[in-house]
Amino acid sequence: MWVINICISLTLGTITYQDLTSRSVYWFLFPLLACLGCYYHFNRSGSTTVTLLFIGLNLIIISSVLLCVWMYSRIKLKRKLQDTFGLGDILFFTAMALCLPTPSFIITFCFSLILSLALHLVFTKEKSVPLAGFMSIHYISVYLIDLLGVYPNLFY
Repeated sequence: MWVINICISLTLGTITYQDLTSRSVYWFLFPLLACLGCYYHFNRSGSTTVTLLFIGLNLIIISSVLLCVWMYSRIKLKRKLQDTFGLGDILFFTAMALCLPTPSFIITFCFSLILSLALHLVFTKEKSVPLAGFMSIHYISVYLIDLLGVYPNLFY
C-alpha cells in the first residue's frame, strides 16, 4: 500500500508543480489521482458499501460548495463560473472526493482551503489563485503523515 501512497503523493506533487509554474495541469492527472485515491481508500476501508457511501457524501459536499461558488459568481460578481473558477479546480475537488472518508475529507478540505488562502496572500501577487496546486501541497502532507503512521485512523 505504501507504493500507492507514494504514487498519490507524486501525482499531487506534479499537479502542484504544473499549477504553480504554468497555471495549467495535464488533464490525465486528475483521473489518475482519482483512481489511485479511490483504490487506496477502498483498500483501507475494506468495504465497497462504506467506500461508495463516503464517496457519495463527499460528492454532495463538493456539489454544495460549487453551487455556492456559482451563485456568488453569478449574483455578486456578475460573471460566469468559468471566469471565476477553473476547470482544473473542479476536477481536483472531484478527484479528492474519491480519496478520503467523509470525516477526514471535510477536515482536510477545509484546512486545505485555509492553507491555500494563506499561501496566496503571502506568496502571490496575482489576482487568480492556483487553487489545485496549493491544495495539493496540503494533501501531500496528509498522505505522507498517513504513510508515516502518525495519524493511523485517517481512513476509518
